[in-house]
Amino acid sequence: MNKIKESTAKTFGVAKEYALRYLSYRPRSIREVGQKLADKGYDRETTGHVIEFLKDHKFLDDEAFTCMWIRNRTREKPCGRRRIYTELLQKGIDKNIIEQYLGELSPQKEAEMATALVAGKCRRTAFDYRKLSGFLLRRGFSPSIVKSVLSEFLKSCSDE
Repeated sequence: MNKIKESTAKTFGVAKEYALRYLSYRPRSIREVGQKLADKGYDRETTGHVIEFLKDHKFLDDEAFTCMWIRNRTREKPCGRRRIYTELLQKGIDKNIIEQYLGELSPQKEAEMATALVAGKCRRTAFDYRKLSGFLLRRGFSPSIVKSVLSEFLKSCSDE
């Protein structure tokens, strides 16, 4: 706080409280918080001080955010590598960080997630290759994984 001018100390406090409230809903990337503060009308200097404060106190960490986002997108709402990559880029995460953490997501794991999604869909509705293919592609799975998963699923259904 010693870097902050006396006149902006009050603005800093209000902006900090706003940012902390924004972070209370879910973890955010540094860019998301910066954008939210800018949208709220805070100047760059105040926004920069707030972001530094949040980083110093471990409220903001793009690497931890990336790890959490990938974990969520592979367990809670399964998505493929392409969609996860795009979402993280939109949230302002550096490409190197994304690639580092997405490297841990194997094609085999992606195929397992896609298979589970197809099995879940087929429990509720009839197997429709075109619809399921579009569904998986929108979820960010690569065309090769989609084709192999659907072919394998169709083969296993015909065997039964």
